[in-house]
Amino acid sequence: MKRFFLITYLVLVFTASYGQHQQHTMPDANRSAEQPHNPDKSNFPAVKTSLPVSRPQALANVKPTGKRVPYDLVIDEQMVNITGKPKKAMTINGGIPGPTMRFTEGDVAVIRVHNKLKTETSLHWHGILLPNKQDGVSYLNTPPIHAGDTYTFEYPLVQSGTYWFHSHTRYQEQIGVYGSIAIQPQQPTHKVDHDLVLLLSDWTDENPAHILKNLKRRNEWYSIKKNNVQSLNRIIQHKAVGAYLRQSMMKMAPMDISDVYYDRFLVNGKDTVRYPEIKAGQTVRLRVINASASTYFHVNYAGGPMKLIAADGLDVQPVDVDRRLIAIAETYDFIVTVPNGGAFEVRATAQDGSGYATALLGKGKAKYAPTVPRPDLYKLTANMSRMGGMGMGTMNMGKTDTTAQTNSDMNGPMLHDMAGMNHGASQQPVNPAKPGTKEPIMGNMDHSQMQTGQTKPAQAVPGKPKKQDPMAGMDHSQMDMGDKPSAKQAIPAKKASKQKRLDQWLGWIIVP
Repeated sequence: MKRFFLITYLVLVFTASYGQHQQHTMPDANRSAEQPHNPDKSNFPAVKTSLPVSRPQALANVKPTGKRVPYDLVIDEQMVNITGKPKKAMTINGGIPGPTMRFTEGDVAVIRVHNKLKTETSLHWHGILLPNKQDGVSYLNTPPIHAGDTYTFEYPLVQSGTYWFHSHTRYQEQIGVYGSIAIQPQQPTHKVDHDLVLLLSDWTDENPAHILKNLKRRNEWYSIKKNNVQSLNRIIQHKAVGAYLRQSMMKMAPMDISDVYYDRFLVNGKDTVRYPEIKAGQTVRLRVINASASTYFHVNYAGGPMKLIAADGLDVQPVDVDRRLIAIAETYDFIVTVPNGGAFEVRATAQDGSGYATALLGKGKAKYAPTVPRPDLYKLTANMSRMGGMGMGTMNMGKTDTTAQTNSDMNGPMLHDMAGMNHGASQQPVNPAKPGTKEPIMGNMDHSQMQTGQTKPAQAVPGKPKKQDPMAGMDHSQMDMGDKPSAKQAIPAKKASKQKRLDQWLGWIIVP
């Protein structure tokens, strides 16, 4: 008997070893036709592009103009008053932000940086293709500019578009050391009447070092100042008690959009700027730059759709948008037309709804852009709790707040409205990928119930509002993604009912 088991065991071991050997040595039909691997050659096919993906490539396609365009930037420390309270800050040429430096593609930029501070400084040219030593990041590729010294940056401009510059030394960027760069192409692609830079930023009178210390303490001081703290009575009112407790058990902080409270949001150094020289009927190229420390901005316009023509310095296929969410350090170029009958607002609203900055194009009575709804943090908390505790099996997108709303969103079928999308009709598990590609197969996804209704365009606010209205928010609570639960996963419907009972039970306990 022992001999029988021993023989059986040896046969099984031999069979498994032979199978593995065959698996590793059997020639692959897909590889048989391939050429031997060359370590000096990429396995990926060459992609033809006209984009300046590297400085040598861009330099080869740009004809030098032969012009040297000089700028002098003086970084100093002085008192400023942005919020009504004097504060010591850093300025470039006496102002915040620094000047807009304008060039033409093919010029040689000659920028002399004079450091009048009592400490070192630096300037980094964000998005510019230049020699490594000219990049401006201290102790990485460029020496720091010591107190009292002058450093000259000199490099050819091999690209066009909208860019910006800022300090890379400690907290200097947050207290004023930043500015904008506009490089015109040698062959203009868009003819406009005005070329205007809108440099967005956030401002606080608080010391940036103290802000970092508060963030490390993980307190809710900034949420209290923004009126975004999730109090117990509001949690009960929004029926989010269970979600809040589940999030607390996972040691997750209360939901928030931005961690820092800012006293002001600025465009070109002010909360409101006017450009009365722009006349009705004229076109304006808006070079919008987000130079903030930690704020995303929704940008919209009172005069109608904005034609988006460039992103991060590169031209794109023009598309009309009614609103665009701009992340930190991003740049977008828009073309707008100023209608008759007043000064039309370009509004940059902080994503957390705590404030906005305004630029008025034209003269006359102000025409304000539609108010961007404030996010509902309680619904976001509930959504996050469901995603963390039970996956995304019951996600409901609800009323989608898209980052970019196109003109067709306002006048035609909603391109991004997923309120009626039903992903639950798929009867087969999703195949992970098509043969030979990385693209997933969607199986039998049913889009037949997608709502394609029209939305009414938002009306301009008669007067400049002081507070943002609360928004309905996104509800991820009921969207059926159509994924079949595995044996180790609970059925989403049962979990949903259990969570509903848990929320009710906890509400009964807490509510007196």
